[in-house]
This record gives sequence, C-alpha cells and structure tokens, in this order.
Amino acid sequence: MTSAQYKNRVLDCSILPCLENLRGKSVIVTGGASGLGKAFVHRFVEAGAYVTFGDVNEEAGFKLAAELAGPDTTIFDVNLTGTIYTAKLAIHYFRRQSLEPDRDRCLILIGSIAGYLDLPGSATYSMSKFGECLGRFDSSQFSFTKGVKFASESDACNAILRIASDTTVNGRSIAVVSKEDCAGGYFDLAEDDFPEGSKLYDLQNVAINVGSRT
Repeated sequence: MTSAQYKNRVLDCSILPCLENLRGKSVIVTGGASGLGKAFVHRFVEAGAYVTFGDVNEEAGFKLAAELAGPDTTIFDVNLTGTIYTAKLAIHYFRRQSLEPDRDRCLILIGSIAGYLDLPGSATYSMSKFGECLGRFDSSQFSFTKGVKFASESDACNAILRIASDTTVNGRSIAVVSKEDCAGGYFDLAEDDFPEGSKLYDLQNVAINVGSRT
C-alpha cells in the first residue's frame, strides 16, 4: 500500500473505517484462533478481505476456519446452478405431459453472448456464462463507446417468439443483434470458431478491446 504524505496533526478518530477499501485485499492475522485475533479475522472476512490466519492452537484454528463463510459464489449460483435447476425442473414436468406431436414443449433460457466470446478481465463471469450458454442461449451487452449497435426490445421479443413457435429451432442458441448486423435482428450461434469478417468475429474483437487493461 502506498504511504500517504505525513502531516503532523492529531488523527481524527471520529471517522469510521471505509470497509469497501478492504474488499479483495489479502490480510494475514497471527494468533487468529482466539481473543482479539479471532475478532480481527471475523471482521476482515465480513469486510470482504481474503484472510489467512495462523495460531499455535491448531484445533481452535480449524474450528474457526469451519465457522467462516466460504467464497462468494453468487455469480455461479445465479448464472449456472440456477439455470441447471430451472432446466431440470422443466424437464421433470415435460415428461409428465402428453407425447402427442401437436403438444409442443419448449424451454427458453436467456443468457449472454459472453458465453460465446472471450472476455478478458471477467474470468468468473465468463466461466459462468460459458457453462450456461455453450449448450443453449443468447443476448448481448457491450459498450456504446466502442461503437457497438444494440438490438431493440422488439428484436429480442421476435427471437423469443420464433423459438417458442417454431419447433425446428429447438436445441439452438440465438443471438439478438442490431438490424444493421442482421436483417432479422437475430442469428444462430452455431459456430465455435468465427471466420474473419463475420459479425461474431467483430464482436469478439470488441469484447477483447473492452476487457483489455493497460
């Protein structure tokens, strides 16, 4: 941590600590299994820091480690686990329905183009979306500053209605895009490698540029 310029004055102890500054920081606490050390461990963890602690009392140390909350898996819980549970529940009820040809069954899962494109700087999000999308879904989110045109709400609705009404679309992943990129407002994400000059190739380059850090 960079040292602040020293000023010979009394510290204002009425200012509360900014816990947001501790989020994601690495903290080492010695004697962390009991007393003040244990209290420090709990407070740093609550603030979102990555805490490593040691203590001569191994039994108390392992007990404390078991008490502490695990890593934040919200992104995976929502994007991946939630989708798996939703699909599993849908399939459970699909199987209970009539198998007559005119009785269509359709599950529409909305995801992100981030599940198909490389997105530097967002590893956890990208992993959750790759897991969610590479079997199934669509949508897009990029930056206006990069000159990317956004699809309209009506195009997204048309894509969903097409999936819901056309059984030949079943099992496909659809990307909703601007009509300037595709006349219909959406296209099939059937490719793993995007040829140079294609819309997905251009989107991939935009994603890489947006995610790059200098």
